[in-house]
Amino acid sequence: PESISTFKIKIKNKQIIEDLLKIVRVGTFAYSIEKSKRCLPAYSSAIIFRKGGNTSTILFSLSCSILKIQEENLYLNFDKEKEQIRKLLNEIRK
Repeated sequence: PESISTFKIKIKNKQIIEDLLKIVRVGTFAYSIEKSKRCLPAYSSAIIFRKGGNTSTILFSLSCSILKIQEENLYLNFDKEKEQIRKLLNEIRK
């Protein structure tokens, strides 16, 4: 994501970071043996968290309401939180 990004913004508002992390922590799996979303994600936004030597990359597909935690190859559904994520991403871009 970093090599193809169109722009980068450092997030300084800690509340935005906390709100995004809450959504990731309570997310439900988008794909499992029992169910899967009928949509192929096209990732339009990414957030990279760095702490110490660790990096976590979260890719957002607003069209499918799926986020992917890149390093864990984990896909989470965020249908219920879609508008909240859209607002947070817009807040970052201000």
